[in-house]
Amino acid sequence: MLPKNLKSIYQKYLPIYKSRLKLSKDSNLKNFIFKEAEKGKENYKKLSSPKIYSIDNYIYIWVRRAVDIDLASKSIKKISLEKPPISFKSTARYISLFPEESSDKFSKKLFSVPLEKRRKTWDSFNLPFKKIEKAFIEMSSERVEFAHKKGFSSYIDMYLEMNNTPSLVYKHLIEGQDKVIKYCNEQLAIFKNLSENFYSEFNRPCFICNLPSFPLKTNGETIGYFIKKYPILNRIKDKIKITLGDRSEIIYKKENDIFQIIINKNLNSRHKIMDLIHELSHLTYNIKNLENRNKTSSGESYLREKEALKIELSMLKSLSDKVFKASLGEALLIYHRILFEIELYKKPRQNLSKLYAEIFNKCFKKAKQENNPLFILDEYVTLRPFSSLPHALAYSEVLNTFIK
Repeated sequence: MLPKNLKSIYQKYLPIYKSRLKLSKDSNLKNFIFKEAEKGKENYKKLSSPKIYSIDNYIYIWVRRAVDIDLASKSIKKISLEKPPISFKSTARYISLFPEESSDKFSKKLFSVPLEKRRKTWDSFNLPFKKIEKAFIEMSSERVEFAHKKGFSSYIDMYLEMNNTPSLVYKHLIEGQDKVIKYCNEQLAIFKNLSENFYSEFNRPCFICNLPSFPLKTNGETIGYFIKKYPILNRIKDKIKITLGDRSEIIYKKENDIFQIIINKNLNSRHKIMDLIHELSHLTYNIKNLENRNKTSSGESYLREKEALKIELSMLKSLSDKVFKASLGEALLIYHRILFEIELYKKPRQNLSKLYAEIFNKCFKKAKQENNPLFILDEYVTLRPFSSLPHALAYSEVLNTFIK
């Protein structure tokens, strides 16, 4: 008999194992969970004090991670770009034409030069834009067709169901988008004397960088500020390790019981601190809710982002009202990406540069873009569709509490 907390894992994953892997015996999964629980129990004994989690919560985390890895490793099918399955031919063609490393290389080069030189830099790339755009449209159409074959009415409906995202929360985002965008623009009105090309297609508007000063300078200062606001973190401060990497994220390292916060090494000092604040907000929510870990609920990804965002915005407001308002520019960039994706997957075959510009103008009221081809440099749009949706949903729900 499985303990209650492990039984919840078994009940959640059994249908997935059966549908994806054609699992013949329920006992196979149950035996795997038992074995991993024993491994977790043995490793727990080796951890240094203070231990972040109770033994029950630790074993739950250990087992769920093991099941996730096992399921992923058995589900992944290697796809040859030369001979891809018929359902992924357009995707393989796009990746062969314009792989992630290419978009990353051109993006870094473009945004490393002064704003006034970016149009010339963009032209110097001599990218076969029309060819890339056509391939992207074909890939997007292929994704829509894939969703239809799976029985979904749209690509976004497939995403919502597969990620356990409540449709009502998505409905709130769509119906309340104008109100949130209006609120953000009103708060950002305090920023005057912006550069002439601040809203051009070759800039990602950043109000954080336009602040005359920034209240936090170092990682230590930032962690110390969090501990003052949330003393619960003081117990585990020595188990927070900060490193640099290619993107910002927080990872719980179960083998040695530490939280590793990775900060994007390509960001400037202010944005490194902003990302650290975001990841510490996730950590704070995690620690505050230790005993609720075992309660599975729908929309886990969206809920995590929502609860972390509440902490993040509260921290920014306490730091400085100007920092809080500046951060809303980031919310509008998330809205720009997601609203573009929503319209894209409704109708892939359209002028996407024009659509990308129109959505930008909708989000940033002072913008007057006509065409914006830079969507091809956004890997989240091209290769990770709707991966920013949990963040947009979180902003939608949380910012509505600020709107009177």
